[in-house]
Amino acid sequence: RPVELSGILDTHQKPRLLVVFYGNPDYYASITRELSKLRDYFSIHLVCANFREPVFDWPPDVTVERLGQRHHFDKRSPLTRVFGILDYLQFMRTVRRSIREIGPAIVHAHDARAFVAAEWARVGSQPPIVYQVRDSNEPEACSRLSLQRWVEKRALRRGPRAALVIHSESERADHYVRRSGDARPPLVWPMYASIDLIPRPADFASLIERRFAGREVLYTGVIGPEIAAAEALRAVFSLGDGWRLTLFGAIYPDDLRELRRLADSLGLGDRVTHGGWIPLREMIGRTMEAAVGLVLFKPASLNYRAMGTSTNKLYEYAARGIPVVVPDTPSFHRALGDEQWAAYADIDNPDAIAREIGRLLADRNRYERACRAARLAFEQRYNFERVAPSVLERLIALAQPGSSGCPGLAVRQTGAAGLS
Repeated sequence: RPVELSGILDTHQKPRLLVVFYGNPDYYASITRELSKLRDYFSIHLVCANFREPVFDWPPDVTVERLGQRHHFDKRSPLTRVFGILDYLQFMRTVRRSIREIGPAIVHAHDARAFVAAEWARVGSQPPIVYQVRDSNEPEACSRLSLQRWVEKRALRRGPRAALVIHSESERADHYVRRSGDARPPLVWPMYASIDLIPRPADFASLIERRFAGREVLYTGVIGPEIAAAEALRAVFSLGDGWRLTLFGAIYPDDLRELRRLADSLGLGDRVTHGGWIPLREMIGRTMEAAVGLVLFKPASLNYRAMGTSTNKLYEYAARGIPVVVPDTPSFHRALGDEQWAAYADIDNPDAIAREIGRLLADRNRYERACRAARLAFEQRYNFERVAPSVLERLIALAQPGSSGCPGLAVRQTGAAGLS
């Protein structure tokens, strides 16, 4: 199969970091953000699956190896499982070859399939593996004949052998500890946006004024059955004339047709817009005028129940100074507490969503305070740079045993809220 390469790996000064991900990292803001920062301290070689079109402009000193042909499997086809297994075996062989040829100081595995491949490929306990648990899945929920069931069971069994395990949310971390028996205190690394993603608006007062008048409600991210998109449509309908709903994100065609039918039946028509999936920075620029952001994960599974610090969109809203409506669940209360820019709602109840949206914009002065509080909270607490140093120090220590650390981190804050 063809292999696509971009970038040049610097093997002379920085320790080598092999990053492994069974997916296309271009579509994961947390991965592109982390690697763009880690390149200051490591020579990075990224091995990933060649799914979907490349869309991220990777720095030239990050080598990206995209494995396999670009394809789109029909989930209903009986051959899908066979092709998936063959794809994964090829991925595992490539990870083994990369470890042998590159000789990395660390392997950073960004999901269960990547971790299982790396753990299988290494010799003994070298190189050390950092396992970043992206999702917390129950093996029993997967088909007995599926590759995913085997991967999830092996990742839980082998997880304690990783040199470091990283989680994005505390409830997910607790689940991993219970299932894996890993006795080490879990390390939680929230998915906060980078401080340089969005500069503070030059004329924030005028922007807030336009937002307040525009009454645009915004949702960004993957749209599917686990997201209360239909409830959001009904909430906008309940709010009445003058309100609009804008959605950006990937959605299956059948789900999109159903949403459009619902919008038409409610008479919303041109007041609901779906902009599709577009690169993050472009999406940020096109949504600065939104008045309220929605975070609509239905808590039907562990992953969607435990999203307080595991969702980029929440902190991207904060970076823009946009107040939010979030699910009234423990995970979001732990993450946000009494932040005045966050409102909690029963997301199964469209009237409750509408009530909280309306409350945020009921008073002009209160709305401005909420917008400014959101941006200030992002600058002071909910940004990547605040929580990154503790993790980076651990990575440096693994790559350079006996090292006193990385001088470049000394000037940054080390009291990272959200790390444990």
